[in-house]
Amino acid sequence: MPLSRTTNRRLLKLLIVIIFFGIIIAYAISRSFNYVSGPEIKIFEPINGSTTTSPTVTIQGQALRVNKITLNGKPISIDEKGYWKESIIIFQGLNKITLYAEDQFGRNTKEELDLVGEI
Repeated sequence: MPLSRTTNRRLLKLLIVIIFFGIIIAYAISRSFNYVSGPEIKIFEPINGSTTTSPTVTIQGQALRVNKITLNGKPISIDEKGYWKESIIIFQGLNKITLYAEDQFGRNTKEELDLVGEI
């Protein structure tokens, strides 16, 4: 039995409303993954365990979903995309560098970097 024109319009409107709310729900779920994931620290350079002959080294990376981040206990600043860059003094022998980050919910993460100074 064919549907009437009015019934077809109602079904089309209902389908559009369902698709619209489906898109809103999918977007909300995708954005909530950031809150579930917690903070993350990425170190781009130098490579963990590398050796340097320079008395200073620049450490670069990105911090995602963080409210505060510290490098060896000293707060560092990040840009709007989470990128950071800090220079530190390297001593002879093994240098342990610790990055600690915390998000707005109090969850935290820690990354450690070992560098060998041959000065």
